[in-house]
Amino acid sequence: MWSQANVKLSGGPHGMPPAKVRAVQRDRLLKATTEVVAREGYAATTVRDLLAQSGLSRRTYYDLYVDKEDCYLDAFGEIAAVIEQRVGNALATGGSARRSVRLAVEELADFCIEEPDAACAALVESLAAGQAGREARNELIARATVGGIFELLYGPLARRDVERLRDLRGQIGELPLVGPVPHPPA
Repeated sequence: MWSQANVKLSGGPHGMPPAKVRAVQRDRLLKATTEVVAREGYAATTVRDLLAQSGLSRRTYYDLYVDKEDCYLDAFGEIAAVIEQRVGNALATGGSARRSVRLAVEELADFCIEEPDAACAALVESLAAGQAGREARNELIARATVGGIFELLYGPLARRDVERLRDLRGQIGELPLVGPVPHPPA
């Protein structure tokens, strides 16, 4: 997931442009953040832990991030973007609403299997990351839900296929992921 995290940097001149060095350092910190947060939990993770895991200096860390929360939220944003891309691609495969949602859920499960540290850091530990972590998690859930429904509706809408839209309306409403809407008391 962090494609440049394993690039070796040497002290002093190394011939890499500064932007490339910064990208490598950032990937190393984000990877370290997901590993440490998944292993130790967000609350127990310290900047010192992130530095030890990433092999970077305190100065480099603070050149990139204000604090632990800032670094964590950056990692969360990257993880969320990957999840949204993978789930969106699964939803765009077509077919019934039920099939599309099943494929999207399978894709999310595959991500969790392939990237367990990143998945745990984002989906579990975001609840421990204070108000900002909970808000980021809630935003991801809302975007994924609404985005998934938009993906299901896009093709028929672009074709002006009103009949298919009517079918999807019924299928989306019957999905087990959507609970019954409570009626207000009379």
